[in-house]
Amino acid sequence: MDRAEYVLDNSRKLPPAEEQAVLEAREQSSGHRAPPQPGDMQSIRWGIIFRNREGFSPVKAHDYYREYTILLPGDVTRGRRRFITGGIPGSPEIVYYSWTHYGDNGVPAFVRIR
Repeated sequence: MDRAEYVLDNSRKLPPAEEQAVLEAREQSSGHRAPPQPGDMQSIRWGIIFRNREGFSPVKAHDYYREYTILLPGDVTRGRRRFITGGIPGSPEIVYYSWTHYGDNGVPAFVRIR
């Protein structure tokens, strides 16, 4: 993916380490490979169906969206970062990113990055 796609709005980009983690996770998701799991993390729930229960994204078929965890160096839990893809796994039509676990604390649920 092109770095320019990871612009949050007209003026801000992701911090470099976070952007790199998103790029790596996107690459792994296109090959359907989950990243190594740090610490005693049992599962990062890689590529599970995202049901869009809160209506954050346009309504589609129940299996249209997939959820992936973004891990930064040093993470020992799933944390709050996720990206959601829409369309065919591995070649999505749309990608959303959440650094807030879908809008916790009044921050936007996620932003479209592709």
